[in-house]
Amino acid sequence: MNRLLDKSALFLLCAVWYLQNIRDVYAVVPLLTAVIIGAGMSLFERENLRRGLFGGYLLFCLLVPSAVYFLPLICYDVFFGEMRWLFLLGIIPLCAALPSGGAKLLGWGALAGAVAYFMRRRTDAFEKLSRRALTVRDDAKETELRLVAKNHELLEKQEYEIRLATLTERNRIARDIHDTVGHLLSSSILQIGALLAVTKEEPMRQSLQTLKSTLSRGMDSIRADIHNLHDQSLDLRLEAVRLTDAFRFCPARLEYDVENNPSNNVQYVLLFVLKEALSNIMKHSDATFVHVLLREHPGFYQLIVQDNGHAPAVVQHQGLGLQNITERVESLNGRVRFSGDNGFLVFVTIPKGAGI
Repeated sequence: MNRLLDKSALFLLCAVWYLQNIRDVYAVVPLLTAVIIGAGMSLFERENLRRGLFGGYLLFCLLVPSAVYFLPLICYDVFFGEMRWLFLLGIIPLCAALPSGGAKLLGWGALAGAVAYFMRRRTDAFEKLSRRALTVRDDAKETELRLVAKNHELLEKQEYEIRLATLTERNRIARDIHDTVGHLLSSSILQIGALLAVTKEEPMRQSLQTLKSTLSRGMDSIRADIHNLHDQSLDLRLEAVRLTDAFRFCPARLEYDVENNPSNNVQYVLLFVLKEALSNIMKHSDATFVHVLLREHPGFYQLIVQDNGHAPAVVQHQGLGLQNITERVESLNGRVRFSGDNGFLVFVTIPKGAGI
């Protein structure tokens, strides 16, 4: 756009000077020729075509000396780039037109040529700055997107660490309660039982029996709470992430699409299958990548573990590991399929509500 404005201004400047000095019935011919050649110089990007147009206009100036008035317009496109020294050839038709135009034409050529040169230089500098600004803007946008993605990743990792720490602490509390309070209550119940065996007085026996019943109920309540804490400390996503992150044989990518945690029995089976499948890949496969998919469907849970290696023998001669996978899955009314056609594949589906 800036080059078009520059050439339009140059054309008007050249046309005004031309019409003031040329009074001829064919004066429109050099004007139209300059417009056509100038438009072609802007339209064509191939240097050979532009050189041809420039050379053709120089020959036209030798044939029609009045066309020299528009020479600065044509030289605008050759001041820079591979054609930058060709503008010196414009001196030839300018000198050839001196007898008819005189010193005034020479002064006009020098002045208009200088104006065209500085206009082109200014436009090139502006376009270079514009390209640099666009590059800086694109780099800044790319950096911003990377930072947003990194921030999102850090937030997810932070949530993961918080969730993991919460579940670990919950599991530790359950274990501590079991090891301390549970043992103390069990010991107290046994001691009361021993006292009941040696106590003969009926009122004392009734009191001890009441105390034993109370402690037994407390023991049952604590045992239920411990089991609840332990159940709540199991998270399918965290455990799946932990297993895939710990897999060092080759890169493994986990795709997790489960909104609600399934029952503990289903979680245990899915995690067992995942662990056993990864173990088989390490032992028998030559894979360089593993894809793990855990997905929740309306009626069932799906687990797919697939690598890009070759392990058909493992599928044909199922070992103890694959047999255990089959038994665990079928115990929950699920289905399992193994394949070695396009890499080692374990495909498991377990219906919702299984294991409750």
